[in-house]
Amino acid sequence: MKPEIKISSATLVSALGCGIDATLKSLLEFKSGLKPQNYSQVDFETYLGEVKELKSYQIDDDYKKSDCRNNRLTQLCLNTDNFKQKVEGIKQKYGSDNIPLFLATSTSGITTTEQAYQNNSKNDNYQNTHQFFSLAKFVSSYLNINSHMSLISTACSSSAKAVVSAMEYIQAGLSDVAIVGVCDSLCLTTIYGFHSLGLLSAQKCAPWDENRGGTSLGEAAAFLILEKCDDNDKNKEIIKIKGFGESVDGFHMSTPHPDALGAKLAINSALDNAGLSACDVDYINLHGTATAINDKTEDLAIKNIFSNDTMASSTKGGSGHTLAASGIVELIICMLSIQNNMAFGTMNTTKIDKELSANIILKNTPAAINTTLSNSFGFGGNNCCLILGSS
Repeated sequence: MKPEIKISSATLVSALGCGIDATLKSLLEFKSGLKPQNYSQVDFETYLGEVKELKSYQIDDDYKKSDCRNNRLTQLCLNTDNFKQKVEGIKQKYGSDNIPLFLATSTSGITTTEQAYQNNSKNDNYQNTHQFFSLAKFVSSYLNINSHMSLISTACSSSAKAVVSAMEYIQAGLSDVAIVGVCDSLCLTTIYGFHSLGLLSAQKCAPWDENRGGTSLGEAAAFLILEKCDDNDKNKEIIKIKGFGESVDGFHMSTPHPDALGAKLAINSALDNAGLSACDVDYINLHGTATAINDKTEDLAIKNIFSNDTMASSTKGGSGHTLAASGIVELIICMLSIQNNMAFGTMNTTKIDKELSANIILKNTPAAINTTLSNSFGFGGNNCCLILGSS
């Protein structure tokens, strides 16, 4: 029998707030972190979920060679919620050579290369900033951990898949603990890339709304400590990752399968992996990007699997679409949902699209939340679903 896996510690920094408590406060107050974009290089209207603390935040002097927006956001997150101190605790318990790192990003430090290009120069620190694995090297060095490292980049499912890789590593008996993390920071490449695809809204994104005009991009960093449950956990109120499901339908480079085949496969696989049925899920945190096609196909998947009573919402109206970070960001939001017996509502949405039928909640709804599903669907049909539950 595979061991159960618990979330021992978590930290999160996004437009919703710096830290778990700040995030919860914004969610409970129904306060979006999306603001009108103020990039001088961006010549169209859209809203972004920027981390305001980054405006004055500096990377430590010992890591100047790794200085970029992505690593600054990473360092900020590691120093939030006492996470770095909690890592010191597990290093004492397991040893720094026995704590694998599973990380994710889709942007890394690309802003540094963008700035160099604008200045007609080159990024001399490419290996420590823009290069994708630089995130893993930075985290390993900053936490002083010398163990297995991996970096996953599968678009918007990246960090959810990093969680799955960590779980499989623990369940295979290779370790009793793992650190899972992600950082995706705003950059011109993604802003203009999504704009070129016609996917950005000029207003705050409004998932499932009949007048939704596209998504709003955001940035975030988030980290978890995952541990194998032991006998001492049996009578504790802890949060466990009950199951996961993955699929790759490869239907299109940037458009989900119209019949939601990949999404349905990932959801059903997660339920099977957790040994649960659809009726056991109390709340679904949707991928919910507020684009016309994503909401339509995800709605179809939910309709085909769950009853009309299952509450669902998207929290991207608060954080923005944090791309690779969305998996862990929304897993932590699911954790907060369970801990606070609250299904968080869908910000910015006022009138549900009459062609969609999922049970979308528009306001925060108190309820007994024991089991949640978090969906992460990436470009190229890279799909990953995670089920979280209280013991």
